[in-house]
Amino acid sequence: MEFLELIPESVSKRVTYENLVAGQTLFLENDPAQAFFVLESGQIKLLHYTKSGQTIQHYRIEAGESFAEVTLFNDNYLYTAIAESPSRVVIFPKQP
Repeated sequence: MEFLELIPESVSKRVTYENLVAGQTLFLENDPAQAFFVLESGQIKLLHYTKSGQTIQHYRIEAGESFAEVTLFNDNYLYTAIAESPSRVVIFPKQP
């Protein structure tokens, strides 16, 4: 069974997709939070930058995993998401 078959049609009809190349940023920390995501293929790293300029990697997203769900309750993304390899992302917008 395909992932989108598991969710109501009222939600699945709003879904879009984005193809990313390796190194491409999906969103930046503190950008307005407009969606949460499911990684269909590829790999995404989640990180943020300290005030001193250091990079802290929090997690690596693998195909089939969802991420940024907390944006449903926040106005801004809490971290930066960057494709580590060519990736396809399913986008679930917060607003219709």
